[in-house]
Amino acid sequence: MRSRKDFKIYIKSTLIFLPILAISSECILFLFNLIGGTNYLPRDKYNIAKYDPITGTRGYLRKENNYKKAQVILDRHDLVKTPYVSNSKNNKNTKGILFIGSSVAMGFRLKSKENKNTISGVLETEIRKSRKDIDIVNLSFYPFSSWMVHAELMRYLNSYKNHADLPEPKLIINVGAVQDFWKLVFSLQLRNEESIKDYKIANGYMLDVDLINYVNNAVKGSQGNLIVSTKSYLLSTYEFWRKYTYIGDFIEQIRENSYVRRVKASKKREENLQVVNNSTLEELLAKNFNINFEDYERIRNDNILSIIRNIKASIGAYDSVNYIYVYAPTKFSSLENNNLNEIIRPGKNISLNLREVSLLEKDFRIKLIKELAKENSIKVLDYSDLANPQSWFKDYSHFNEFGSKEIAKKLLFDIKEFI
Repeated sequence: MRSRKDFKIYIKSTLIFLPILAISSECILFLFNLIGGTNYLPRDKYNIAKYDPITGTRGYLRKENNYKKAQVILDRHDLVKTPYVSNSKNNKNTKGILFIGSSVAMGFRLKSKENKNTISGVLETEIRKSRKDIDIVNLSFYPFSSWMVHAELMRYLNSYKNHADLPEPKLIINVGAVQDFWKLVFSLQLRNEESIKDYKIANGYMLDVDLINYVNNAVKGSQGNLIVSTKSYLLSTYEFWRKYTYIGDFIEQIRENSYVRRVKASKKREENLQVVNNSTLEELLAKNFNINFEDYERIRNDNILSIIRNIKASIGAYDSVNYIYVYAPTKFSSLENNNLNEIIRPGKNISLNLREVSLLEKDFRIKLIKELAKENSIKVLDYSDLANPQSWFKDYSHFNEFGSKEIAKKLLFDIKEFI
């Protein structure tokens, strides 16, 4: 009897103590974040984009007035705000420049009023000093690959005539490469998985595989599949805990830091054994992806053909509009003075150091630009070696304010003949 009574007391105490501990921990972490100036949720490092049936993702889960610390401000169309907004009711001669790409073109991590410090913000401000008839519309969003760029351009073509603040396009500037390069890396990792071979997945070259599976599961759940519904509920609960609680964020930071330390230690051991130093592309592929160079070339070429198809499809739809493709610089497109052992994690279960990413990216870039140069309808601007990796970037691909201004300055000069 005594042991049963003690057990009941233990259960009751636990049920009382655990909620008190959780609430106390949340309050303490809230105060630390309040003092540190980061007292807002969801944390910006976690996904705050919402699902979009056309491009996969578009817009924030919470609008500007509720998410005051959003680093890139969106307008009423969920497009990146620019300093100037035209109105076709007042001026029918406005020439539109569509500026599109992924988070780099979006201006991720560059917080400024009306996004004026982003590449498109600086470019529009400078152009309008002499050309008041120009209006730049930034269609970019975080994960946009070449397929998503094409889909968004088609949406604009179908929609702009219904809105006075969306001008008729005369020029398209696609600041590309980064997301398509990562898609190549993901293709190497997933090449042997059955899911990627599913016809509906399109070899992973269109929408993200996880996103497609998410939507499929959501539909199954809404149609009465209790197993899928339960899994979705549990996943939703976990994601809420990660994004909207300070305890969840704190534990995620510990896990992330622990993983990075383990990867760095592993890479360091390999360097000491001279496994990584001065490795060739073939050695890198064999070690990190267990693939030979011939199979790699086939996957790389398929990836590049997909990119070019998407660009050519957009050009065909836009008729007489000029199309400029900008290969944006990154930290790994110039290794000078860089920490070559810096770990980059582009996706789940993928960790490469800067030297390894640079080898892959260089091979991808040379082949892509060579193939793009064959297309007379595409003006290619290769900025890959333009940047100083130490003073232009906030991370491995996103520009700081100085880098953004330098890219805009270069673009302003290179696009003069098209505007």
